[in-house]
Amino acid sequence: MLASLMRGDDKRLQAHNNRMHSDSKKRCSCLALLFAAGDAHRYASAKEKPMYNHENRHLNIFHSYQAYHIENNVTRGLILTLKSLTPFSLRLFIQEIALKFRDKDDKVRQDNRDFDLLADPKFSFDLQPSPPSDEEKLRNDNGLLIGITYTGKQDLQINSDYLTERRGLPDGMVSENSNDISIIFESKLSDSLYGDQIQRHLTTYFEAEVNPERDNIFRETSWNNIYKVLADIHRQSTNPLEMHIIKDYLEYLDRLNLVDFVGFEISDFKNSNYTKLKKFVQTVVEQSQDLHTQLSGSGTWISFSDISPDNIWIDYRADKLLLGVVVGSGKKWRAQNFQRYLKKDRQKLKAALDRLHAELNMKNRLFFNIESTFFLSRFRTDYIWALDGDLEYPDDFDRFVGILTDPELNSFQRLDKSTINKRFKKFIDDTDAIELDSEGRFPKWKDKDEFLQYCFSDIMVELPIGKYINRKADEVVTDFVSLLKSLRTFMVELAKMSA
Repeated sequence: MLASLMRGDDKRLQAHNNRMHSDSKKRCSCLALLFAAGDAHRYASAKEKPMYNHENRHLNIFHSYQAYHIENNVTRGLILTLKSLTPFSLRLFIQEIALKFRDKDDKVRQDNRDFDLLADPKFSFDLQPSPPSDEEKLRNDNGLLIGITYTGKQDLQINSDYLTERRGLPDGMVSENSNDISIIFESKLSDSLYGDQIQRHLTTYFEAEVNPERDNIFRETSWNNIYKVLADIHRQSTNPLEMHIIKDYLEYLDRLNLVDFVGFEISDFKNSNYTKLKKFVQTVVEQSQDLHTQLSGSGTWISFSDISPDNIWIDYRADKLLLGVVVGSGKKWRAQNFQRYLKKDRQKLKAALDRLHAELNMKNRLFFNIESTFFLSRFRTDYIWALDGDLEYPDDFDRFVGILTDPELNSFQRLDKSTINKRFKKFIDDTDAIELDSEGRFPKWKDKDEFLQYCFSDIMVELPIGKYINRKADEVVTDFVSLLKSLRTFMVELAKMSA
């Protein structure tokens, strides 16, 4: 819908979009000053640039150093963004956010009032608007109240019988004089209750004769919906200023974690944005139910409900996205079964790895980590991570199998600390940030001397950052689901080896 309306092949539309809002000469906001001061080079070629390219969040025009009253800042950013839109784009936003709504059966309905997308551009914008006089109050045919929350689904039941006499002060307001409509915004960054505020706004800004339930003047939407509509406008826009400001506002919403997974940016990897990563994993699971995927662990782990309890974990590593298939973790008997299988027939594992490597087109790095567990109790367990570091496949396959089948290094026995520190000296010395007891011995508990030792391993795939940044979210998710299919096939074979 937006694409067809914004193609710009209509000369009337092109001329219309070249006009400014009626109050443009009066604009003295920081945004207008920013671009008037010769900053045009930052957005002149925005059409060719990725949606986000800020590694430092403070280069975003909406992100301040002193982020007090965040809720007010986000609403202010929205109103400033709407103020920067071309008249046609702004009306598209109004049409999608305010004039479309969900009825009681959760079906999308279109408001039947007249709304001319190409009318003369006569707009006004305000933050926390002053209460109107009785003569200026809105009616059911020229006013709407939009509540913005995280999910947009509080389903408030507004009843005129309970309208309060107290006055309210909403967050923002946009008036469209040519189409005779004013839209009041009340925003929340979470799904916190705001019914009382909505009741006060209705009392303060609407005529007493208005029945909010009958006249359907209160509607809810989400930040996610705001994001999607603005992103659609950005994709179809040819106006550099409009594109730049939308881009920064969308980045701002994303960094405040107000929206679903919308794609990765460079800063997510540099700053290990785990909130973003969890949204990504959640989306992947939702889009791969035919593979029987389910969330596990802390929200960055995926397992298959119809396979053994081995998991796939996802994490950042510098400028890479890392996947690890855990083999034998959590259960001693499973790790021991895997060791026995390798002693008997290592070639079946190699054949399975060869198939996985081929399905990955051998472009993604495949390697192993081996972790040694030293178990005393649930609360007294320590580890040496990555014995011998990263073991590459296929070059280090024999070394990987050799460690796991070595009865000295993968003993499944209780070892005293003297034996532990003798057998694992090289690994202890090579491991950073390992904790020792007061006598310089590992593990760190001085009052205990025996620990159950055995190994589990991770078979890992490394995905370059270039495969995931500056791409549409659905493309990233689709690629990852395809990768999961290959890992699932491999894990079916792996489950037989540790059963």
